[in-house]
Amino acid sequence: MQKMLPQNKIQVLRLLVKNVFLCLPLNHVNKILPLMMLEPIPHSPLYILGLLNFAGNSIPVIDLAVRLGYVRDQPYSLDIPIMLCTQDSRELAFVVDKVLGIADLAADSLQMQAQFDKAHSLFLGSVAIDNQLTFLLNVENLFDVNLMTAEVAHEFK
Repeated sequence: MQKMLPQNKIQVLRLLVKNVFLCLPLNHVNKILPLMMLEPIPHSPLYILGLLNFAGNSIPVIDLAVRLGYVRDQPYSLDIPIMLCTQDSRELAFVVDKVLGIADLAADSLQMQAQFDKAHSLFLGSVAIDNQLTFLLNVENLFDVNLMTAEVAHEFK
């Protein structure tokens, strides 16, 4: 059960991806699972690892490091975490390097909001959590993914 917080605070899940500290609002995270068998999606963007069958639902799995523009230079291991997340009625799963825990974030502690205020920015701003510069993920834009590359999607028109 999530504890009640003052109106000006939110709970975030802290993550590590390629030595970059990230966080996202905890209310978007449903479960954290170990890596399991995925079904590849032909001609999908590089950041989409495939589909996860979870409780009979097909859920796209995204490598968050690759989605952020990094290269995955280490193989996936069975203990790498997958976060099942929701945004409105949409479900996605994200592969991250490490889940660090939960933190309370004061709404007025968010910095650099104007600099990240772009139409497709994956960040809402930055904040210091436990003396670590941490980027708050923009969940709405993070969920804006296309399962097919533009070339393949054009073939189906």
